[in-house]
Amino acid sequence: MKQCRVSAETCIGNVREKNEDNFFINGIYKERKEKNFLYNGFVFLDRLNIIGIFDGMGGVGNGDKASYIAVRVLKRYLEFVKEKEIRFDSEFVLKKINEYICREIDKSSEKMGSTAVLLFSRDNQVQISNLGDSRAYLYRDGVLRQLSVDHTEQSSMFRMQEQLGIARAIDIPSSRNTLTQHLGIQKDEFILEPTDSEMIRVQKKDIYLLCSDGLTVMLQDKEISNVLSRNTDLEDKRKILVEKAMQAGGKDNITVILIEV
Repeated sequence: MKQCRVSAETCIGNVREKNEDNFFINGIYKERKEKNFLYNGFVFLDRLNIIGIFDGMGGVGNGDKASYIAVRVLKRYLEFVKEKEIRFDSEFVLKKINEYICREIDKSSEKMGSTAVLLFSRDNQVQISNLGDSRAYLYRDGVLRQLSVDHTEQSSMFRMQEQLGIARAIDIPSSRNTLTQHLGIQKDEFILEPTDSEMIRVQKKDIYLLCSDGLTVMLQDKEISNVLSRNTDLEDKRKILVEKAMQAGGKDNITVILIEV
């Protein structure tokens, strides 16, 4: 049994008028209208844990509603899984969340959407599932590795160039933030296809980072790695990451979850 410290924060940032992000830690999440929310606690990764971040779509109305629908549906599904003692299915629940968001879109005729990144644990193993550009990382032995896949036009283009053997990636700025996958897409538009990582065996001193792009747009991976390498406790690492993103501009809502074995 591996006891893990968890430290999480979602904040409004310096520019936005509301916080459209939300996070989920085994049924804990922020209420829709809250601007900032903190959580510190423990989890045991040999048991069922569902930890995630939903980033309501920036630039469209009711992104906070979409992320709130997501955490509410996820909580009900987690309760169902525990009651029936069945296997957690990340693809199933993400598609179910998408159905609820699309239903709300049809009912209200309002645009809304959300990214999603989930960490699922069992038997001292973790797996990541994601849609959009909210990310999951593993910091192990001094190396930061991204576990999620960015579902953006830019990332898709870079992957295609790599497959074609093009040595120098061509950066088109307009493609950086255009999502190719996210919650809030109708069935007739395209197929929802979450990306799942491999199952990862947990090791002592691992740090898992989940975050919205409010962190990664403001900070490079090297800066994130430098913070995680510091000889300080997990709450301090989380505070420093958020503070650095704010100092760099804080142009979006910022959500960070750290899990340390």
